[in-house]
Amino acid sequence: MKPLAAVLLVAALGACPRPPPPPAPPKPSGPPKRDVGPLLPLGWLDDRVGAGDAATRPDGEKDYALRVRLSGDVRALVLYASDATGESHGAEVWDTLTGSDRIPPSWHLPYADGKVTWALAVFDSSDKPLNAAVRLDRTTFADETVTLYAADTGRVRFVTGRTYTLLVQRSDGTVDRSTTTIL
Repeated sequence: MKPLAAVLLVAALGACPRPPPPPAPPKPSGPPKRDVGPLLPLGWLDDRVGAGDAATRPDGEKDYALRVRLSGDVRALVLYASDATGESHGAEVWDTLTGSDRIPPSWHLPYADGKVTWALAVFDSSDKPLNAAVRLDRTTFADETVTLYAADTGRVRFVTGRTYTLLVQRSDGTVDRSTTTIL
């Protein structure tokens, strides 16, 4: 057999090794993805937070719960009564701000700081509180689901037809939002 014929015969039978696959592309670098998933009303669940600015302890009344998926850095969370477009509607505000923490005027909320709003309790997917002292430490989430609890003495705020918006303040001051209507 001639050498060229032998090479062609070996290639035709598949005995020649294939070239190695190309190397995997490098993983993207840079800041983590920022995202806010849909705000999902869960209804009246456990008693996790009391009324007022400094009460992350239970007060004996079940609280209204909502769930949301977060990605990226988070400095603060603010839940407020709104219309379907996210414009503030009424004076109901729950947040992870306290005392003199400023509420930027660009948010168009009825208050200038955290001392007159009510505490928003935040729990991770393993039911661990993330803000036992009301203020949420700057946190980075990687596509994680959290449950938010808001006190409502008398159960008059979270009723069918009411709309709420969640603001997610990022470490650079930018804000993402998610809005839901209770059905």
